[in-house]
Amino acid sequence: MNGMLVFLNIYFFLAGLTSALFTMYALINRKTPIARSIGILGLFLTISLFGYLFEINAKTLDDLIFWNHVQYFALPFLPTIWLYVSFRFTRIKVPFKGFGFLIFLIPFITFILVHTSGYHTWYYTSRTMVEGPYNYLLELQRGFWFYIQMGYTILLILYASLNYFIYSKKCIPGAKKVASRLVITSVWPWVGIVLGLFPEMSSGILFAAVFMPISIVIFGTVLFNRYLISLKPIAHDEFFEVANQGILVFDYNNYLVDINPYALNIFPFLKQFINHSLNEIAQYAPEVESIRNMVHNDSFEFQGNFFQTHLNSLKDVTGNSIGSIFTFIDISENHKVLEALKQNQAHIEYLSVHDQLTGLYNRHYLEEHLSKLSKEDYPMGIIFIDMNNLKSTNDSKGHLAGDQLIKRTADLILSICHENDLIVRIGGDEFLIFIPATNEMQIRQKMRLLEEKSKEEGISFAVGHSIKTEKANFDEVYRQAEDRMYMDKDLKRSE
Repeated sequence: MNGMLVFLNIYFFLAGLTSALFTMYALINRKTPIARSIGILGLFLTISLFGYLFEINAKTLDDLIFWNHVQYFALPFLPTIWLYVSFRFTRIKVPFKGFGFLIFLIPFITFILVHTSGYHTWYYTSRTMVEGPYNYLLELQRGFWFYIQMGYTILLILYASLNYFIYSKKCIPGAKKVASRLVITSVWPWVGIVLGLFPEMSSGILFAAVFMPISIVIFGTVLFNRYLISLKPIAHDEFFEVANQGILVFDYNNYLVDINPYALNIFPFLKQFINHSLNEIAQYAPEVESIRNMVHNDSFEFQGNFFQTHLNSLKDVTGNSIGSIFTFIDISENHKVLEALKQNQAHIEYLSVHDQLTGLYNRHYLEEHLSKLSKEDYPMGIIFIDMNNLKSTNDSKGHLAGDQLIKRTADLILSICHENDLIVRIGGDEFLIFIPATNEMQIRQKMRLLEEKSKEEGISFAVGHSIKTEKANFDEVYRQAEDRMYMDKDLKRSE
């Protein structure tokens, strides 16, 4: 066997085997859209490589034509998928709606032309077997569509290279080296295609088939090392699929790379945002925007549910940021319990300083309030109120009626007091009004309002007052107001 043929057999066998293993690794072990795209690219490359391997070993025209047709199950689509992967990786938006369909149109027409006897003359006008320097070759007389396909192939590969070049100018410093390598890798197969347009230079070697495997291996290594191997195994370890917590994986541009079943079960809408940016997700669900500002551990509320969160940065071996993992667990039930406890605590604290029947402050709060008075509160007026008919009401109409009378009295007092006044229920039928920064005239005016209001409401009580200065003893002032209240009570009884 010719030495060149042996070399080509070994080269294309190893290239095809590498491409096949690469394809299986991408399709079986990786689940992101870009991984699937790379897997499909590798699958088509594998078909074309093994097809060419068998073609260069064929001994008859029928065998040459058969294996050439096998190659053309994949060859027309390789540059299209190549471009599609570049859009996936760089996340550059396609120019217009329907672009994905349009770029497959010419490859599909090529596929039909090659595999139908009626129209193949558009692509090749004749097929003959000729003896090459090291094997038998299939010589095709090229039709006009061949040059359309080749020109289209060159255009798509250059387009992909342009995408990587634009990406290299915009990406973060840690990714620039990767993007630059992708530019070079993407241009490499274009060289083989151009050389293949000159049959006199080939000596029977299909340059496109020789150059493409090298490019794919480099290309795949770059993407898997940077984009998939660096991120996916971290996220897709043993607990990813069955973890009892939500896991979102973002790349360094804040694009959602992956999401586990737990997270999808809670937020099904996120499935449509895989490979989309956090900005796009936030437009759909504004609450998600708060993820940007979260620290190591934080809480997160979404549509009435509460989550405990954890945000962790991912770095490569050089210390460059390659993304982040956002984990969360639903703590809504615990949150409800905590909120109930807080409410109960707040209610207990409220009851400790308020009268349960009237909502006014109680004697306990009075002691706390007096300890916090400042110079600006003096002189402070005190009005002592004692209801006259509570016992008789309880005896004749029952305690419910008595409670209603107490509430009415409390409401009456509230209606004539200012917001700065402090009203305290100190006993069953006794109330105190504390009026800060006041004088005798203002106190008596308020007492007249109380008397007038009580007559309107049909409520009877006795009142007494005193004024406390900063140095005066509270107990003495309190007794003075109480004594005056009893004097008023005796006076009203004698009327």
